[in-house]
Amino acid sequence: MLKPVNKHLVVRPTNKKQEAPLVFVPDDYKEDTDRYVFVDLICAHDESDLLPGQKLLIHAHLMDEVSCDGEVFHIIPENSVIGFVDSNL
Repeated sequence: MLKPVNKHLVVRPTNKKQEAPLVFVPDDYKEDTDRYVFVDLICAHDESDLLPGQKLLIHAHLMDEVSCDGEVFHIIPENSVIGFVDSNL
């Protein structure tokens, strides 16, 4: 497990799109992507108030995918979190 530091979080995308079949597209084609996405928090840095298992709404373009020892991790800076789903409200 990757342990985040420096105000970063390890997350899992909850609405990851399925990969499309391989097709040729024009060079100027830009994929329509969501501005915001929901993710599940896997691990937070030691000073974070967020808890593993929370569903977070984040800025999608700030999520990075990192591979290490055959595992894929998704990391985000904590300040990209817009909010979280609270089932107690």
